[in-house]
Amino acid sequence: MIHSFRLSARAITVFSALAITGLAPGLPAPAHAADGQPVPVQPRWKPEHRPKGLVGPARPVKAEKARKKRKVRRQPVEVRRPRVRLDVGGPEGPLVPGRSYDWPYSITNLGPRTAEGVFFRTPVPGGLEYVSGQGNCSMQGPYVVCAVGSLQQHQTHTGVITTRVSEHATPASTVQGSVEVKWTGGTTTGSFPATSISQASDLVVTANGPGQVQAGHQITYTFTVENRGPSAATGVTVNAPGTSTQTPVTVVGGQNCAAQGDQGVVCTLGTVGAHTSKTFTVVFKATPKATPGAIFVRRFEVVSSTPDLHPDDNYATVRPTVIRYLPTRDRDEFDDEFPDRPRPRPMPRAPRDEAPREEAPAPAPEAPAPAPRTAVEALPETGSDTQSRVDLALALLGTGLVLVGVAARRRRASSGRTGRL
Repeated sequence: MIHSFRLSARAITVFSALAITGLAPGLPAPAHAADGQPVPVQPRWKPEHRPKGLVGPARPVKAEKARKKRKVRRQPVEVRRPRVRLDVGGPEGPLVPGRSYDWPYSITNLGPRTAEGVFFRTPVPGGLEYVSGQGNCSMQGPYVVCAVGSLQQHQTHTGVITTRVSEHATPASTVQGSVEVKWTGGTTTGSFPATSISQASDLVVTANGPGQVQAGHQITYTFTVENRGPSAATGVTVNAPGTSTQTPVTVVGGQNCAAQGDQGVVCTLGTVGAHTSKTFTVVFKATPKATPGAIFVRRFEVVSSTPDLHPDDNYATVRPTVIRYLPTRDRDEFDDEFPDRPRPRPMPRAPRDEAPREEAPAPAPEAPAPAPRTAVEALPETGSDTQSRVDLALALLGTGLVLVGVAARRRRASSGRTGRL
């Protein structure tokens, strides 16, 4: 049997049988020795003269090629299905109650086939309220559902969900929503970035004070800062920016207040607890040369390091008007303000005549009767100044009548002398 041939098992078997029976061409029948043992047969040709069609050298197989063939055989057949990738994002930093935030997302089809019936679904976390959604989005029970439809190969769908933080959300609580994307034959999940609810307060400032200030005088305003919650406000300050132009009224000082450049002022209050308030005062002064009628306007703003829910009510405006000195002001108030002012001397009061008695003689009929003294007594009590003026007027009237009579007698006397001549 020749084992150097590279033939199949069937060819080797047939060739061996022919060699045994002596029917193979070119091979003699097996010879037997005298003792009956077979004699080895020598080939009639040399190895280099062997037929090329029947015998060939064995070729070694490389190890790398063998491993590759085994890998190819072991690799399973891949099913051609769509592959969907989900990417989500969220706002940075704590969420302030009362404000709205956007939550973006994108869906990409990476697979070789079209993804059919794709939709996006996420629940609304506690403390948030659904506002709107970009695309075909709506609230369905506790979930926000956005219908995407079909996604072709390497196609991307983007969207944004807008939510509002409730004013009653618990401060420092964690907010994170799960996300689910489904399509025909597959599902993928994810979650939005985790964040938290920030501390928040609601500060309100009011000012109370007179609406007028006299030139050269001072007025005091009382400010009240109230925190309506829900959290305490830290680093609270009330400030009024200065102006480069000269104003008729300036800030002299105040409680816990410090002057700033260009006539500005900053009042420090520190921490104002939830549902509590603090008050302070600010003193204003009108310059001595302030023009009467000028209006001084100064806006005060309250700020804090804690986010404010309603910043629109963080302002209070002071608007005093400059006026002249009021002479009709109460004398006691005037004397208290100027104690060293010299007091004017009161005018002497003329004695009042008593009522005429019944036995008094009647006035002469030829002369006009003077006004009765009872008329003077009937005048209202208006003070010593008015009475003195009335008495002086009556005296001047009487003197005038006397002078008129004297002049008349002199004219008559002079006319009589001229007639005699």
